[in-house]
Amino acid sequence: MTLAIWCVILKEEVLSMKSALELAQEIASHPDVVRVLEALEGDRLYRGDVAYMPGLSSGMIRAGRLFDHIVSMLRGRQVKKIAVSGSDGRGWDDARDFPTAAWPGVFWYLDELMARDIFREEIVPITMGPQRQSLQETEALLRQANKEGWKTIVMVTVDYHRPRQVLGMVKQMKMLGQRRLYFPSIPFDWSTEMLGSQNARTSTGAEEAFTDWNIKIPMYQEKGDLASITEFNEYIKWRNTR
Repeated sequence: MTLAIWCVILKEEVLSMKSALELAQEIASHPDVVRVLEALEGDRLYRGDVAYMPGLSSGMIRAGRLFDHIVSMLRGRQVKKIAVSGSDGRGWDDARDFPTAAWPGVFWYLDELMARDIFREEIVPITMGPQRQSLQETEALLRQANKEGWKTIVMVTVDYHRPRQVLGMVKQMKMLGQRRLYFPSIPFDWSTEMLGSQNARTSTGAEEAFTDWNIKIPMYQEKGDLASITEFNEYIKWRNTR
């Protein structure tokens, strides 16, 4: 089916609390997506040195209540620190209209976390210049992990990003050193309309998932930016036997 047909179908369904795996089993034509999500099913209970939240739009964050989730991880001592994208928002457009603005920058992240009684010294912004691609962000995170000595990282992101993000990180770790990464599934309202982090257009989470899983992942795998399913399986085997 085409994206347009799927969007019509998705808007007629009750999407508010489907898991990413349930949605992928319905709409993902690329088999690697379902395989990746199946492999990540047990990640919700893991602890780590740090919880990391990438640069996302405020609409994406609120659809998944990601600030509340990452704060609860720190307060519950599942992680020792919170790390966030350190980009100041340059590289995106100038949209700042909440709650659906494109990536508003690190200072908004700091304000929102400290408003939830997180101390500034508990937050590690990952320093980088203008941010335009997830690849840049992944490289910066892994270099910071090497500097800080982080061995285990819990990724806090919207559910549809998890397959592409983990495949990108597995690829980058071949050059920058392997870390134990965990990608817990976080309840997400797939029907919420929002701007993506690059503010290309307003869409629902379900529509973004369709594009990510069926277009972006195979395209970036072909370019060599994302790991193959074989490389991913080898990494998961290594991670789970450490």
